[in-house]
Amino acid sequence: MIREDAKGLIIEHANKFKLPEEKTQEIQDKRKYFQTEFSKEKITSLDKDHFFQGKGIKQGNFTYELEWNSKCLGGIGGGSVYKFGYEEDFDKIKRLLLKLLSAENSIEQFYTHDGDLIKFFKRDHKRC
Repeated sequence: MIREDAKGLIIEHANKFKLPEEKTQEIQDKRKYFQTEFSKEKITSLDKDHFFQGKGIKQGNFTYELEWNSKCLGGIGGGSVYKFGYEEDFDKIKRLLLKLLSAENSIEQFYTHDGDLIKFFKRDHKRC
């Protein structure tokens, strides 16, 4: 847990932070790649071999691409692959991904001005 005063400082500094233009462009390009590569249609037809790592597929594998091809977006490389869920929960994971993709492309769709998750996401992310 983060103390309220520390949380306030983090949010204040985060609001002042600005990326250099070239980094912003790299992030926009990578986000556009993910939006195209993993569209709603693609997620709907995604099978376990193209979602979970370790199935011999790297290019076009959702979790591999997210973990290792997203460094400029913050990257989540390393650690247990179970951070992406368990195979028996695959249908639930896909439903959550589709719900996330249905949201507007804005931070306000996910977080309040205080940095808390909004109900749109808070209610459903615990189901997986």
